[in-house]
Amino acid sequence: MTTEQTARARMTAYLQQAGLSTARAEANIDALLAEVHRLRGELEAAQRLAVDATAYQVHVPEDGSTTLLVRRQALAHGAGWAVSTTAPGGGRAWTTEGWQDSISALSVDRLFCWPDPATAITEARRAIAEEAGL
Repeated sequence: MTTEQTARARMTAYLQQAGLSTARAEANIDALLAEVHRLRGELEAAQRLAVDATAYQVHVPEDGSTTLLVRRQALAHGAGWAVSTTAPGGGRAWTTEGWQDSISALSVDRLFCWPDPATAITEARRAIAEEAGL
């Protein structure tokens, strides 16, 4: 018995215990499996796009709609990621040293200090929350 067949048998038994007929349980399972298959396809497509992404914009509504700009370093210079926000007169970058107001004065290593976009976003969200007292 394949993994899908085993899962199908378990789901059918569960739905029958909930009072559904075998035919209705199997119809529900078919719909669920079709949805899982569709979502897997969407996820795989998104993962293929993410591999080539060089920048993200992430909205942080909990502090008044700050937008984080997350950028990948040019591959010729390394593999780091930077995160910054826009502000009047320029912007500021969140680095391992804290907020830096003079982005253009930062060295490449100090600006692109995060190993991946998820870490950069998590760290910047944490810093924004601390600043806002959230």
